Amino acid sequence: MSHTPSNDDRLEELLIRMIDGELTDDELAALTDRLEHDRAARDLYRELVRDHAILRWQYGAPQPAIEMHDAPPSADVSPASLPVRRALGGRTHGTLYRYAAAAVLLIVAGLAAAYLLAPRRDVEPPARVATLVNAENAVFAGGHAAAEVGDALMSGPIELASGRAQVLFDSTAVADLDGACEFELTGPNRGRLTRGLVHIFVPERAHGFTVDLPGNVHVTDLGTRLSIQVAGPTHTNYVVVQEGRVSVSNPGKGQDVLVTAGQVCACEPNGALRVIETPTDADVVANGGFEAASPDATWSIVGNAFVMADIPTPVRQDRNVLVFNAGDSVPNGVVTQELHTLPAVRYRLRLRAAKYGGVEGNVILGIDAVDVASGLSVASETHNVAPKAGSTPDAFETVTFDFTARGDRTLLKLSDRCDSPGINFDLVIDQVEVKPVAGGGGTENK
Repeated sequence: MSHTPSNDDRLEELLIRMIDGELTDDELAALTDRLEHDRAARDLYRELVRDHAILRWQYGAPQPAIEMHDAPPSADVSPASLPVRRALGGRTHGTLYRYAAAAVLLIVAGLAAAYLLAPRRDVEPPARVATLVNAENAVFAGGHAAAEVGDALMSGPIELASGRAQVLFDSTAVADLDGACEFELTGPNRGRLTRGLVHIFVPERAHGFTVDLPGNVHVTDLGTRLSIQVAGPTHTNYVVVQEGRVSVSNPGKGQDVLVTAGQVCACEPNGALRVIETPTDADVVANGGFEAASPDATWSIVGNAFVMADIPTPVRQDRNVLVFNAGDSVPNGVVTQELHTLPAVRYRLRLRAAKYGGVEGNVILGIDAVDVASGLSVASETHNVAPKAGSTPDAFETVTFDFTARGDRTLLKLSDRCDSPGINFDLVIDQVEVKPVAGGGGTENK
């Protein structure tokens, strides 16, 4: 319910009668509702209560202990400093004194009500600290459930249930939130990450941008592009620097480490900070050439997919290859391997793929990366495998696929996505490798 603010005589009379305790129950209920929704009415009420108190001081009656909560902090509210109104709304000074004398025991209660109804001067409203500048399939929860691109963001938490959102701080620092993510805006150049993955770019003018993490850990920019992955206070959290350098500190443990481009800081649950070099040449795939005697020990193979030897493709370098849909079977093969990854580090999958068989058409390779701990998809892509113009019909081609790990275990899944069973050609895979990208990290997931 809302009211049009008014200073009419009727409102003034009702307010004085309320102070005097003369309103009926219905009148009191209606006036209370108006005071809750009408700021001008509250202002008039406070003015009347103040006038009553002044009259009480003026006539020297015993004075109750009243705190003038509604006065500005710098205002002089001593009796000598306050002017005395000689008339109010056409009423004589004597009439007002009669009201004041009758209502003196209610003044404290009246001031308390005014204090509760009035906007609190000692509680600052949330300040604008950032702007939502981009969103991709973003689903927000909590207070930002209806957030739209272009909205000003006040200090407070942002809960991104899924998708991605880009926040531009007033300092010009940029934070890309990757759902699910819980991130709190604590200032125009500061935030707090309690769960999830965030990628940050800090230009020169935002130097000193800081992100607070669980366990009293603080990440302070020294001119940088970085990613931070937080699993929670009982897990190892990671800070990955792609460019520049950052300071990672834990004052409670007396630790402060410098992390530079290509390094990762592991923030342990016990508060310890450990700097790790990103191994850019380390392949995290086991048996990527399918040459091991028992491929099932490294790959999980389901459906119509088989490791086969001596397939006569012109450019195959190894003996064994992985074949989907061999013998024109139903194209439902899926092969997976769990990879040990560093959170917030960007990886690149590289493999060789070919269409084996002479029938015209494409075969379709599905590639997925899934965070094992949360079950969330990290990245997904389909790739049409077809001979290039002028190439040998069954020639291999190189397929690449980038993803940023969310945790320390990532499930790599390769699948046959062809929707035409019984066709006379197969999908062949070989030489699968996954390595960290030099300086990698960020939002390159697909």
